Amino acid sequence: MRILVLAAAVPALAVASAQAQMGGGRRQPNEGRQKVDNTPKVDEKAYKAALERIPESK
Repeated sequence: MRILVLAAAVPALAVASAQAQMGGGRRQPNEGRQKVDNTPKVDEKAYKAALERIPESK
């Protein structure tokens, strides 16, 4: 019985360490990460101030 348990445990440990090194291969690329919004946030005050600084055309 002890030999059977060891015979099953040794390959299981080898497979587990190989999966840890290779990343497992079953996860999605963005799994576990929060979605990052790369678009810049527009500050309304700064936008309005910039519009006021534009000179009037004649």
